[in-house]
Amino acid sequence: MQAQSAAGESLAPREQIPVDDEALARRLGVRARRLIEALPRTEDELRVRLLEKPWAKPRPDLVERAVADCLARGLIGGAGHAKALRDRLFNYAVWLLARAPRTERELRRRLARPRFSSPEFVEDVVSALKRYGYVDDEDFARRYAERRATGGKSGARLLRMELRAKGVMDSEAIDRAVSEAFERAPEADAIDALIERRLSRVASADRNDLRKIGDFLLRRGFDPETVRER
Repeated sequence: MQAQSAAGESLAPREQIPVDDEALARRLGVRARRLIEALPRTEDELRVRLLEKPWAKPRPDLVERAVADCLARGLIGGAGHAKALRDRLFNYAVWLLARAPRTERELRRRLARPRFSSPEFVEDVVSALKRYGYVDDEDFARRYAERRATGGKSGARLLRMELRAKGVMDSEAIDRAVSEAFERAPEADAIDALIERRLSRVASADRNDLRKIGDFLLRRGFDPETVRER
């Protein structure tokens, strides 16, 4: 049961601080091994995690001793360590793709961030995901364009810009995706629906209201000629 303060607030138990060098060294060694058991880590990553503890920061020499011990035991840099780190990055990539579809460029940028990553790991993981069909920029462009066009969220001009910003670099793939999307959901129909929705909010539309609607449609990237016509 947690101790209570005079004001009635709960006080969390404090972490016990090792009292001498040998106790601190043992504590760091245990923590290092637990960190590695939880996830394969690089030498630098392990060092950073060990120094997170306030009681370890004043003794970087003992932190280095714990890291060296892990190296000597083969827990870091041993046989299969590189594969374990690569598998960790692969699992991270799968987690990213499960949260949201991504272009190859987006995925490469995210995979380069972790401390345990490396250019070689990123290349290997992305290549594998492309072989499995989990990374496909043309499919991403097609699905993204269909979603944005159907909801009237983007006109063709803005949609092309959005796809480039997302990392789709193939201009022909972008053109195909946009063309197919607006064949199923013509721009004129989307513009009409948006105009009707906007006009329903005013009792009597005047020239100023129509100008605001036109500006809104142009900001969404719809074709200026089609906007004026509708």
